[in-house]
Amino acid sequence: MNTQPVAYRAKALEPRNLALFFLLSLGFPFLLGALTYAGILHTPEGLQDPVLIPWALLSLPTVLGPSTAAFVVVGLTEGKPGVIALWKRFWNRDVSLKWLLIAVLILPALRLIAAILTQIFSATPYPFLVEGNLGGVLLMPLLIGLFSGIHEEFGWRGYALPRLQAKWSALLACILLGAITALWHLPGFITPGEPLFGRNFWEWLPWHMLLQIVGFTWIFNNTNGNVLAVILFHMTTSLSLFVVDFTYYGVLLVAAILIVVFFGARDLVRSKPTPERAIDPK
Repeated sequence: MNTQPVAYRAKALEPRNLALFFLLSLGFPFLLGALTYAGILHTPEGLQDPVLIPWALLSLPTVLGPSTAAFVVVGLTEGKPGVIALWKRFWNRDVSLKWLLIAVLILPALRLIAAILTQIFSATPYPFLVEGNLGGVLLMPLLIGLFSGIHEEFGWRGYALPRLQAKWSALLACILLGAITALWHLPGFITPGEPLFGRNFWEWLPWHMLLQIVGFTWIFNNTNGNVLAVILFHMTTSLSLFVVDFTYYGVLLVAAILIVVFFGARDLVRSKPTPERAIDPK
């Protein structure tokens, strides 16, 4: 039996490097969020606003996000070969078109199922049929989701997840990473102007955690560590074609359970990729 490591699992946890990555990723958003919440900083009202420079210094690393943090850490610890290896995760020419389609379509399909169930049992109409401008409803969330995926997924999935899977099963690794990424989003709930501002964190959290299984880890592992696939999935998470209620959470929960049962908690993969599909780190 071939024991060559697959690309979705690193050879070692690398705890110090991983800690540095999480510190860079979480530190700036938390500091910016805390200072904003305390009223010390606010969004600058003009070039003459005295908070412009400190706000910019904290906002830039926050905007650059976990993907930039991952490239910085890899550059410091592994040099140019590590940076190239991380970049290569964006595209693997052997990745199946089937999984790219799954990445794009699974979440809208689950949302559609939830919407149909909601309409059947509560007679609630589809809001996107009422709002009219379907193109406008779709375009902006897709663009936001695409940008968010690019600025996050080289870090969360490209860098952190393979290292967590070096020590733990795919299920446990994605739960751990889900908790960390939930913390990363937390400042957005208390920072005015952020998309999540004003929402209930505890109602959002189950959706976020279930997505770690249903989408991110399952798709990442079945594409042998392909970052493009999870960026495409991330893009669809921003769609809001109808009101999300607990029916949607139930559909996500059932999907997550089925994935774990049929694909296995260890890898969330039924058959491991062949060695030829593993990404060469050099």
